[in-house]
Amino acid sequence: MSNLHSTPEPHNADVMLAKALTRLYRPAETLSSLRQFKPDETRYAAHHAVYDLAADAVAAGGRLDQVQRTGSRYLLMVKGKPSATIEIETDPHGTTAGEFKLINHGPFVQGTEKAIILAESEADDEHYDFSLLRLAPLKLLILWLKSVDASQAARFYVIEPAPTAFRTDIPYTEDALFALMRPLAQALFIRHPGAGQGPSGLVG
Repeated sequence: MSNLHSTPEPHNADVMLAKALTRLYRPAETLSSLRQFKPDETRYAAHHAVYDLAADAVAAGGRLDQVQRTGSRYLLMVKGKPSATIEIETDPHGTTAGEFKLINHGPFVQGTEKAIILAESEADDEHYDFSLLRLAPLKLLILWLKSVDASQAARFYVIEPAPTAFRTDIPYTEDALFALMRPLAQALFIRHPGAGQGPSGLVG
């Protein structure tokens, strides 16, 4: 039995996921990479809440007190293998699902599976709820483990691919994680000739 537990899903998640997948799947029109996701043959697995961090908040010294719940993310399983991730919006409490947000079938899919497997192997006898922590401008995704009974400190596993400052084969403490994140977030706001107004964009 796994010692990692999915956080509670929004009450209407199944409806919104089915709606999103049906809208995405158009065999004759859609991208070839999406044709495999037939609604009646695709399964959702490993639900995890998505928490986003703002780069300016991290640059100013903000930590987990600055996170915002923005969505729910799943592995999309085809023939028993993870082939993509799908994300839907949620309210700030994660109780109600909103519209489709994004689908990703790149390296973060395998990276997420690898991080979950590693975290499971190192959980020992402790039980954790797992979520996703994201700092989008750095293209940084992190598996966030919170002790179910609050007896252990939170653990963080950086998901591949990641900025070179981070290792993906070890757990980080909150202190160690933000010590690496803060200078990278600060660097985003250093003005360069011809630079835009600031970082933006989602990844997942």
